[in-house]
Amino acid sequence: MKTIMRKALVPMVVASGMLSLSAYSENRHSLYYDGGIEAVLAAKDNFYIEIEDQVTGGCLPQPLRLKDQFELSLRQNNFKIAKEDRSFKTDVFVVAQGYAIGSDHCVVDLYAELRFPLTVLVDNANHPDSFTTVFFQYPITKALLFGSKSTMQNRLEIQMRSIGDELYLRLSRAKDDFGSKFPEILQRQLEASQ
Repeated sequence: MKTIMRKALVPMVVASGMLSLSAYSENRHSLYYDGGIEAVLAAKDNFYIEIEDQVTGGCLPQPLRLKDQFELSLRQNNFKIAKEDRSFKTDVFVVAQGYAIGSDHCVVDLYAELRFPLTVLVDNANHPDSFTTVFFQYPITKALLFGSKSTMQNRLEIQMRSIGDELYLRLSRAKDDFGSKFPEILQRQLEASQ
């Protein structure tokens, strides 16, 4: 079963940021096979936040407040926020879609994901070390909210804070998992940063 899992991971995660394809730990764990998505997520700490507002009918009168609430949650958890969009970065992409139902109610669908570049191995290529960069989409959450138009803005802002906390929890767990599988890589990074 482990061999099947390893073959399934080959085309997926090779390297991202601090990670090296050929890195092995002393206990012979390989980032290439054993790291999984946690090895990639463990390196994420700087984000550009993009909110796509597709809400009509007065259900989201202040869409920029969603970004503010999400940013506040990330900053409180010591993440950095990029001020401008740039190539080869990590985006948090949030789409809010919704509309009014009658004059007093709204329904809003909220979807959030991370988008970031990954360098992946191209299987069966002419060269043994052929790689390409793809943009990976990692879902964070999806929520459907229904309720009064007068409270929808506030409910969406609370949901954005919750999404930020969820992202923090997932990334923290990924770092813990990465640290337990590859402690010497983490130690080298600490030494290099001092």
